Amino acid sequence: MENEEYIQKNFNSVVSLKTSFEEDENTVTEFELLTDKKGYFNTSEINLLRDRYSEKKDELERLTEEYERLTNHADYLDYTIAASCGVLCGMLDIFFVGELNLTEAKEWGNGRVDEFVRKTAQLITKKGDYSSDQAGLRKAILDLEREFPIPADLATTKFGGGKQHHLRDFSHHPNFLGLLFSLLTQFTGKVYGTDVSGNFLAVDVSDTGLIGLSFQEKMMLGIVQWFFHIVSDIAGSSSTAGGGTGLPGPILSLLKMASVSPIFKDENGINNLSLIVSKAFNGTLFAERDEYGKIIKESVVGIDFRTELGIFKQQAGPVILNEILVRSFYFISRLIKNLQENQIRNIEELKRIHWKKCIPANNRTIIRMLSIATTAFTVVDLADAAIHSAYKAGGNAGTFVGQVILRVNFVGIGRTIIAISTDISMEFQRNKIEDKIEKVFLEELCRYNDLLKAERIHLEKIVCWDLSKKIEQIQDIYNSRDDKEKLDSSTDKYPVPQDPTLCNIYLKMVWIHNLVILKVFLNLC
Repeated sequence: MENEEYIQKNFNSVVSLKTSFEEDENTVTEFELLTDKKGYFNTSEINLLRDRYSEKKDELERLTEEYERLTNHADYLDYTIAASCGVLCGMLDIFFVGELNLTEAKEWGNGRVDEFVRKTAQLITKKGDYSSDQAGLRKAILDLEREFPIPADLATTKFGGGKQHHLRDFSHHPNFLGLLFSLLTQFTGKVYGTDVSGNFLAVDVSDTGLIGLSFQEKMMLGIVQWFFHIVSDIAGSSSTAGGGTGLPGPILSLLKMASVSPIFKDENGINNLSLIVSKAFNGTLFAERDEYGKIIKESVVGIDFRTELGIFKQQAGPVILNEILVRSFYFISRLIKNLQENQIRNIEELKRIHWKKCIPANNRTIIRMLSIATTAFTVVDLADAAIHSAYKAGGNAGTFVGQVILRVNFVGIGRTIIAISTDISMEFQRNKIEDKIEKVFLEELCRYNDLLKAERIHLEKIVCWDLSKKIEQIQDIYNSRDDKEKLDSSTDKYPVPQDPTLCNIYLKMVWIHNLVILKVFLNLC
């Protein structure tokens, strides 16, 4: 019906026939081809429409594949195994890790950081070998400090100086945010951080000699110069090599930067979070006290980058094991499912397996399983920390908080935050992809309709041209019917009757026959 309406609208008839009889009894058949109002499409135009349609089709397939990747397909068994892995590894953390040993963590971190500083100095400064003793480390630090100064050191006194300078000055933080503030110093001429009370502070650089003049110089000083200066400070100053005050680790750095928010101030204007972070950095937060309430010097262990590195080593084991167990189950379960679906019976048939579907990475399902596993791990860990801390604190709130911090697995908490945030991020991406799929699908449909119309019009042109040629042939043959041999030899396929009336009927039958063929093609389209 739709095709008939289209023909009526654009082709009043494919071929218009008019038959009349002359006095000499010759039948005269007139015909006219009626073209599409919008004209015909040539081959190049049709190929262009095909290419455009293929582009949208490929884009739709790509978006659909991405949508499937961002869709969670986990079932009840996946959830059960993930939660079980989290609980199991949480129990292992309780019995085999337990309470943090800051002293051991600091010692382990010192060894790794000291070796890194020596190798970096040897590679960059090329001033000979640096011995493995304290003197060699001191020389390595001193050479790096001289080679790579930064403008922030000129504002040491403005940020309280001494042990807290590296914590309060944000450009001395060894992370991406520290790099960002280093670049800000190059482009603004200011050093950013907090004062002794935890309030945000921006200080003008007193000497602009370390500020780049061109864009390239600013980027070089803000990135390369900053990085090697961080290396020189990470193991302490040259006067306290291997000890003293290093740089804040990733966790303490984030807490310090977050402390500038006014929400952490109490009614008296005291920034409690900034105070806690400062005590943790200088080591007094977890220090033991004697009977007179004085801090025991030997128990003071500052939580800097080296300490956090050692803490990660102590606490990472159960977290990594939890990760391995969940990913291993995902791989094995999907492999078995693939073997069953593809009916794999021998090694040669393994090539039929969709290995991409078995890889436990970069898809929503494994992320959701890891979110459940890490959350279960953290819940078990926090419950254990709360119970043990309450028992040791004996009702003292301050002691309770301190014990909780020592008992909690920070690596597990960090991994939980990453897993959940990744899961949420994938959900937002999935919603955006869903909207794109709807839009691209409509565009693909429109381009398909354009292509279909063009091919239909092109097909009509071919059929009409063929029909016109046949009518011309028949008309010529009939008008030259005196030549019987020619008539007989040329009408093997379409024998033309001699009677004028019958010839007229025949011509119309040929026209109808071809029109039927045309309609069949249109219906197929």
